[in-house]
Amino acid sequence: MRGQRERGFATQAGFTLIEVLLVVALSAVIFAPLMLWVGLAINQQPIIKDGILRTASAGLLGSYFPKDVAVAGKATVSFDASTPPWAADCVAVAGAGAGASTAGGGGKRQVAMIAGGSDVYKVIYSAAPAAADPAKQSLWRRTCNAATNLLITSTEVFADIKPGTTEATCTTEVGDKPCRQITIRVTSATTDRVVTVQGTRRVDEGALPLNLSGVAVPTAIIQVTSQAGSPLVVGLSAARSSVGSGRTAKYKWEFNGPSFVSPQPSSTDKQISAKFEQQGSYSVILTVTDDLGNTNYAYQQISTTNQAPTAVAVVTPVSGVSGTTFTLNGSGSSDPDGGNLAYDWIVEYPSKDGVAAGVEVTTSGLTPTVPPPSAGTYGRAEVTLIVTDDQGAQGFTYTSFEITNPSGTTTTVAPGGSTTTTINPAGPSALSVSFTNAAGPGAFGQTFNASATTGIGAGNTASYRWEFGDGKTETSVAPVVHTYPNAGQYNVKVTASTTDGRTATTARVVNVGGAAPAPVPKVVDGNRLVWDAVPGARRYLADFEWRTDTDCFKQLVDQSVAVSPAPSKAIPANRCSSFATSRARVGTDANGTVSWSEWISIPLVKQ
Repeated sequence: MRGQRERGFATQAGFTLIEVLLVVALSAVIFAPLMLWVGLAINQQPIIKDGILRTASAGLLGSYFPKDVAVAGKATVSFDASTPPWAADCVAVAGAGAGASTAGGGGKRQVAMIAGGSDVYKVIYSAAPAAADPAKQSLWRRTCNAATNLLITSTEVFADIKPGTTEATCTTEVGDKPCRQITIRVTSATTDRVVTVQGTRRVDEGALPLNLSGVAVPTAIIQVTSQAGSPLVVGLSAARSSVGSGRTAKYKWEFNGPSFVSPQPSSTDKQISAKFEQQGSYSVILTVTDDLGNTNYAYQQISTTNQAPTAVAVVTPVSGVSGTTFTLNGSGSSDPDGGNLAYDWIVEYPSKDGVAAGVEVTTSGLTPTVPPPSAGTYGRAEVTLIVTDDQGAQGFTYTSFEITNPSGTTTTVAPGGSTTTTINPAGPSALSVSFTNAAGPGAFGQTFNASATTGIGAGNTASYRWEFGDGKTETSVAPVVHTYPNAGQYNVKVTASTTDGRTATTARVVNVGGAAPAPVPKVVDGNRLVWDAVPGARRYLADFEWRTDTDCFKQLVDQSVAVSPAPSKAIPANRCSSFATSRARVGTDANGTVSWSEWISIPLVKQ
């Protein structure tokens, strides 16, 4: 029977006992090194490892936390008497509003991280009152400027947590780096489920710009310069990054997300165009290294479904005398994706003489205020609003406000059409007559107005005589539409006479029908366009454009310039990289038809 059982075992299994033992031994020889290699590969891929440890229920916490940890140069989970000063909570920007100042603020800090030096950002994870119900608690991610500690963003990454259950710990896996792996645990108040998310740092304290030898460590800044197309193509620039004086920089781009990104896995260019083939959320990590081996990092999130925001700007009041405080309001702006917006404003005041460069003021915030720069500045102030969303996409809009002259002229029309013009405040001064003209209805119609005449003096009145250059005359301060018989250029003259015997005359060539000559601009002082006055012009327009092949395309069009004997326009500052092609052109508007000059190259004026 025994012999039959042994033969039966060999027949059913197909192998003898010795053969089975040999197979086991060979498997150990082959698979043990293979499994060891797999283990090493996982240890060398902290992002992959962290992804495995993440749970699907972690939501935004699972998306943000591992990536924040990956680029943290400093990190701490200790918040007691030994807490380092740099780990202080973010402070809300003054005037940002009650919502911005309280969202996520004042809570119990769990983790503090800093991704670089004073020019990069700090991240604080804290348990604080929930946005929807302050009686409940949520986990918040707050970012701020590492130098000023001013709040940049506040995001509710895990809503409705059980109070007192959030815990953060850090371990040292390899024994030579402080707080190498950071783990945060939260408990859902709704489901009582514990969610654990872990991140592994890929940088250490030595990567911060605090070099004891006095050598400046690089700063890394990612700028999203364009987003378009499907699949999404994003322009990325490291142009705002920097290295120490005399140093050279190398750039490395890395991408993590649901699919490959082209270029992949890295590109050493300062500016790249990255193509995201599959929809989803991606992380971009920029590494900047100088020729001494000093390194720093920056991190940016990219969503393939992100849309550019819409900018809406309102100024109140729309006009006011010099000294009026004007309020800029961007609250009508919107982001289709519902993200937070940053607001940047450029206000260009008119110059006192209409020739020199006007004063340019830049400010930021949702509703900043700006006063006119000084007394004696009158005219239209140009306003540009740039809104930027969380992903770096931008929207632009333009508006203006008027600074009026409280001593300007006022004109009344008496019965019969006679005009009386007075000046306030009272007091004789040199009589100065000027006029404006604009295209009227019909190809050959023109309107005229001399009400800007000054120096009439107290107790005096002024009368006017117009000579339109076609043999016709008129005596009102602002004639109704004058219709010329033919297209062409006409010499128009107006003379003002006061009751105390003073007279003043001014004349201008007015273009009627057809297009006026185009101006020929040139650049002076590296920051200003100038051109010769064009006969018949009633205003000038300037267009500016900046572009690169991959990461920048910005325009400022139809910038109005007043008519003067020496017209000019300051070249606006812009945010394109130093590799951008910059150009401008100028147009003459004589009667509603604009004649444009050729485009000319202009210097890049940085903010």
